[in-house]
Amino acid sequence: KDTKKPVVKVRTLGKPTLRRLLKCGQPFKLVIQDDSPPVELDITLVTKLRRAAGKGSRQVTIGRLSTRAGKKHKRVRMKVRKRYKKRLRRRDVAQTKLIVVATDDEGNRRKVVKRVRFN
Repeated sequence: KDTKKPVVKVRTLGKPTLRRLLKCGQPFKLVIQDDSPPVELDITLVTKLRRAAGKGSRQVTIGRLSTRAGKKHKRVRMKVRKRYKKRLRRRDVAQTKLIVVATDDEGNRRKVVKRVRFN
């Protein structure tokens, strides 16, 4: 029985710019090592967005993707949901986190967080 968690490494492909993120999405490369493939991947792109006047900020999921990886490498393109594009356009820099939750066939899970800054 496999009790090891999947090993996940995340790489950003290309220079992360806010313009590209909003227009066509940001590509990432995931390197996955596990003894019992395939691996289920739940990927979310999270950032802080200001709330209505004086209410502070809140963490918001601006992109989400569920996929499977059978091989060692997986390329994914994270896109921003339509309703958040308008709010993100108002800023110059966006600090985001890419959260990858990998679950193999035996039910072992690993959560990986990568910070990404969009200029």
